Amino acid sequence: MKPLLFALSMAALCVAGCQRAPEAAPPPEKVTFPIGGYSGDPERDAAAGFTLAGPVYAGQREEFAARCAAAKLPFFQTIGVEVDFLGKKGEPPTELDWEAIRKEVQAQVAAAAENPLIHAWYLTPEELRYWKPLEMEYLKVVSEAITAADPQKRRVWMYEPGHRTQSAMEKIVPYLTLVGKGVYPNYSGRGQERAWVGWTIGQQAAAIKAVNPGAEPYAILEMFKKPDEAFEAADIRRWVRHDAYASLVGGARGIVIFSFGRRAGFHPETPEWQAYYKAWSGVARELNGPDALGSVFLTGEPVAAPAFRMVEGEERATFEVGKKEAPVEVPTVTTAAYRWGGQRVWCVVNSSQGPVRLALEAPQGKWQPVLEGQPEVAGGELRLPGLGVAIFRQGTP
Repeated sequence: MKPLLFALSMAALCVAGCQRAPEAAPPPEKVTFPIGGYSGDPERDAAAGFTLAGPVYAGQREEFAARCAAAKLPFFQTIGVEVDFLGKKGEPPTELDWEAIRKEVQAQVAAAAENPLIHAWYLTPEELRYWKPLEMEYLKVVSEAITAADPQKRRVWMYEPGHRTQSAMEKIVPYLTLVGKGVYPNYSGRGQERAWVGWTIGQQAAAIKAVNPGAEPYAILEMFKKPDEAFEAADIRRWVRHDAYASLVGGARGIVIFSFGRRAGFHPETPEWQAYYKAWSGVARELNGPDALGSVFLTGEPVAAPAFRMVEGEERATFEVGKKEAPVEVPTVTTAAYRWGGQRVWCVVNSSQGPVRLALEAPQGKWQPVLEGQPEVAGGELRLPGLGVAIFRQGTP
């Protein structure tokens, strides 16, 4: 072979053989999903898969912080000044010393601020009333004092009651950077109207979007009383999983369970408490375990969910929300989908008490089930039991 032709041939071989293999896509981001409960046992809760502790009330905060440090578990730090706004010990105040309150709150923050395990500040008294100017001024002063005194600018949360609607929450949310109200369907008489869970989480989300889009939405979910009706552990597992994923589809980015504490007739020695705790532990492990579902909800890119039509089952739910308001009508099936790494993940929640059958308009390949015990997509259809939840994925991360 002539020298020039030989050189060109060798160069071509080198180009063909020495090309670098395409780099693998980086692994998807895994983050810790915040889930925990009020008044818990930090060491026990960390072992059960929970990633967050508290809050507790002011008289317990120092001891609780030490226990969370021993368990290496992030927690809510309670902050605030005792003010008898409800007049439980006499006449409620008509004026307050704002400078004294500001200094007291800043001193509390300064005493705790260096603790890296503080997840957020829990402002007390809680459930401040938006129609009371003195209480709103207190909320404003204390929230601003916390933020000013905290070098890390961690979020500030005040618990709100479950009956607060969007319009009511819009009066409170401007002063908070973490928002969470109670969502207790059994306690609120909504046990058979569980579509209310997604609706009320939506009220919270709408208030945040309207007046403070930077605030972080959490779901404050139920575990504090023995069920009124006869029940089995499977019922509690179904309630817990439904309420958790209905909240996540509705946009919640953290879960705080009320409560892991001891209550009359409902405590760790009772079967009802044990059933709830085991069910919530299961959800915590689904969110932060190998499937990393919490990372999907927190960092996944929202995409269009597969379209479907309901073949069987209750398509819409109607319920009352107030004596002066029109009944609310919402879909019984809610859904969300995300792109996360190399996966497409799809979550479907049935909030009706009865089963539903959904026909996918375009199945789009094989959907792999994720949750233990959930149904599969078969023949282009998905059958979900009452209060059923299913999560599917396509591709591998």
